[in-house]
Amino acid sequence: MRRQVTTKRKLYGWDIDRDRRFACFDEAPFDDDGNDLLLFNGVKLEESVVINLEKPKKGELADFLYSPSLLMYVSTRVLEVIRQGTVPNIGVHRVVLRDKKGAVVDDESYVWINVKRVVPLMDTERSVFKQSMPGGGIDRIDKLVIREENIPDDDLFLFKEVSLPVFSEVLVSEIEAKGLRGATFEELSTLTWPS
Repeated sequence: MRRQVTTKRKLYGWDIDRDRRFACFDEAPFDDDGNDLLLFNGVKLEESVVINLEKPKKGELADFLYSPSLLMYVSTRVLEVIRQGTVPNIGVHRVVLRDKKGAVVDDESYVWINVKRVVPLMDTERSVFKQSMPGGGIDRIDKLVIREENIPDDDLFLFKEVSLPVFSEVLVSEIEAKGLRGATFEELSTLTWPS
């Protein structure tokens, strides 16, 4: 009898390319009334909510826009690639780019992808990490051991312990093949946090 060999799926955590030629958004998003929005990946939010971002003065807009809270502000080109994969648990919110005076600069090219499928991936017994306080968030991961049995078939989901969107190898390959800019991907098997 021949033994069947199984291979693990390659999964990737993402981060923004820190090359400052690309635009970054360091401020909180706001609604049409100018009020700050508190947004988190995994949140259940009506998709009719429009998110406003102020376009930075410097830098070329990329397909992935930096956000300190790791929200996925992406171009509609990235959205097209993601929708070709198996991604049943996302919300898509329109993003409006405005100038400093509040005038609309772009209201068609960017969206926030709210990744709603939250998966506990970390094997806390075998991983090496530091928590901010008992039961609190993760400050640092030095060695990540993944609970393989928890990995879903989805091509995009949220790594619960650090609220990090996780991409399948299929999506990463498509993003790279299309030349979409502004993101770097690190294989989860070698992920350290923060990167």
